[in-house]
Amino acid sequence: MRHPCRGYCLIVNNYEFDASTKMSARSGTASDLAVLRESFRRLQFQLVIVENVRCGQLLSLCSQLAAQDHSQADCFAAVLMSHGEPDQIYGTDGLLRVDEILARFRGDVCPGLAGKPKLFFLQACRGSKFDAGVEVPDSGAPSDEADAAAIEQQQRRLLPSEADFLVAYSVTPGYYSWRNAVHGSWFVQSLCRGLDEWGYGGRLDLQRLLTRVCWRVANLYESNARDPLLCRKKQVPCIVSMLTKEVYFVPK
Repeated sequence: MRHPCRGYCLIVNNYEFDASTKMSARSGTASDLAVLRESFRRLQFQLVIVENVRCGQLLSLCSQLAAQDHSQADCFAAVLMSHGEPDQIYGTDGLLRVDEILARFRGDVCPGLAGKPKLFFLQACRGSKFDAGVEVPDSGAPSDEADAAAIEQQQRRLLPSEADFLVAYSVTPGYYSWRNAVHGSWFVQSLCRGLDEWGYGGRLDLQRLLTRVCWRVANLYESNARDPLLCRKKQVPCIVSMLTKEVYFVPK
């Protein structure tokens, strides 16, 4: 994370959808966009912000970003905010598979990002189930020197094309992802607070930071709706990591 620049951060904010999708407007997402803009700018990313994009437009934009020169960049990040289904996210005109987006940035497709962190944060439902919660009581690098030396002695090394991705979903598979109509989503607000408190300056590596974000969402939030069937529901993010190193946002 000591290249001349941090890299691009793509922020996609879809909040209005074609009538054919039968998806409602996403109120409150402007609050999420505001904190995301500040948090990732503070981390020295070059922001690319788009709103209300169709599936084809989003894939085209991802391909364009993947084709950029990333040789002087630390990493790549993307935040996708929309409606969703298991393994899919909505463009304004329909559903798009998440893996179609990730595939644009694989190491064999985007060599400039090979061996570098590719970080994706998804604020979207992954189903329609609600989590009622459960009551509970209150309550690395190679360690072997020979292995480390062998790695240093290799003139060339192969990495899996799927390596160094991290995908942070706002919720576990099958569940509804909560968003306040005024204050924004539980996940994005907690993520930005975590980045501001522990990410800036490299206080914690990203995975430890995200563990604290999961704790915050799981413990400090609970739904409060007029419909009693929607009251006192819980949520926990889901972190899928293929990172091969710890990620620290060291100031430049």
